[in-house]
Amino acid sequence: VCSLSYDRNKFIFISLCLGLALPYIQGCEIGPVNRVCGWVAKYSYGIYLLHDPAIWLGFVRFGHIPMVARVSIFLSATFRGSVLLYHALEHPMILIGNKAAAAISRKRVLVKVQAAPAYGIAG
Repeated sequence: VCSLSYDRNKFIFISLCLGLALPYIQGCEIGPVNRVCGWVAKYSYGIYLLHDPAIWLGFVRFGHIPMVARVSIFLSATFRGSVLLYHALEHPMILIGNKAAAAISRKRVLVKVQAAPAYGIAG
């Protein structure tokens, strides 16, 4: 089994710094930063699902090629795969969920509207 070696403390420190910077990034008025943040937010679930297999692909499976190529493979697999997952699976499921929620909501409203006059007549 191949494994990656990394400095866990360094990654914890970087994650902490990014987390502390979020309040300052949130109000950012710089267009490119907002576009990148919006893109990451839109495809974040796919990024979450694919980053681990992409690490394996880029750094273990192709561990014999130069680092620049490995990083390119990792980034390409992560970001292209997350876009594909979003448009092929996540977004269609969101639409189905929205339709189902709307149908359930309409049924609840209809039941309440139909039940209201019956209580008014009996009372």
